[in-house]
Amino acid sequence: DRPADAERLLARVPLPFTGTQALPHLRMCAEAPGAKARGADRVAVLHTVLRAAGMSPFAEPLVLRTAVGLVWGEDTPTAGEARTLLGETTSDAHRAAGTWSNLVDAALAAPSRDEDATELAHDLLRGFPQELDAPVRARLMLLDFARELRSGAPEPGWTDRVRTLRARAEPAGPLPLEHAFGALAERLLAPGRPGEELYAFVHSGDEDLIAAYGTAARREAVLSLLGADPAYVADCFTVWNAHPHAGAGWTRTRTALLEEVLRPVVRGLSPEGLAAVEQAVETQGNSRTLDAFRAWNRPSRSLGRLGRRIAGRVRRG
Repeated sequence: DRPADAERLLARVPLPFTGTQALPHLRMCAEAPGAKARGADRVAVLHTVLRAAGMSPFAEPLVLRTAVGLVWGEDTPTAGEARTLLGETTSDAHRAAGTWSNLVDAALAAPSRDEDATELAHDLLRGFPQELDAPVRARLMLLDFARELRSGAPEPGWTDRVRTLRARAEPAGPLPLEHAFGALAERLLAPGRPGEELYAFVHSGDEDLIAAYGTAARREAVLSLLGADPAYVADCFTVWNAHPHAGAGWTRTRTALLEEVLRPVVRGLSPEGLAAVEQAVETQGNSRTLDAFRAWNRPSRSLGRLGRRIAGRVRRG
């Protein structure tokens, strides 16, 4: 139960092992300092410590618990480490050893965009159906939903699903939400996303989801696509110029994206590039959409306001 204490004791008071003594847990505790000092990665240290036990975790799962305690202590494994542990040792051994909870902690503590975390969550949901309580299951399902979104095959009703899972997972914690909200935002920003999913998202009035969309729209992947694809510029303008009555959160976000993300891109276009964008705007919408784009892009509006401010200062001077 407290292998780190035994490790510290055996580092100070060596225990003379004989060939007739089994003592698998004490052998692991004695082996751990040397294995760590050799600088191997933590999974490799685990393998070394388990070999010192002389027993398989399949035959005696408690040696797995001791080994995990020696290698990670109070730390949480990374999602990648946890995937390796689960794949090598199977859910049955972790269930018997009680180390399945370490794997769950690893999934829920992983930073957003860690694909190991979403894959691990999927495996944990299948491997420990009886051990997970309802909130923890929902948190893992948020990660699994992010995996589905990024794999390209989620069931319809994305916004409703992620909001339902968030309610079931309370308190969900920031990291599972970052995974799910970020994946949803990225999918809604991708070319070819279903229009009904975008509409449901925009009209959800969910401030957190809309904020995640605004963050995702400023990432390098979106900026690079805006700089390379006139059709994508047209698509973003059409979306960000639409739904004016969808709520204050969407209005703030779309206005900021038009001014802070899209306008610098359009201002930097060559005449040929701007013409390509205008053609794409008209193709995706109609002549009224093109008029709206030209009005939004007309420089005289901002110059007029600037001129009036300068003129007012001159008169006051």
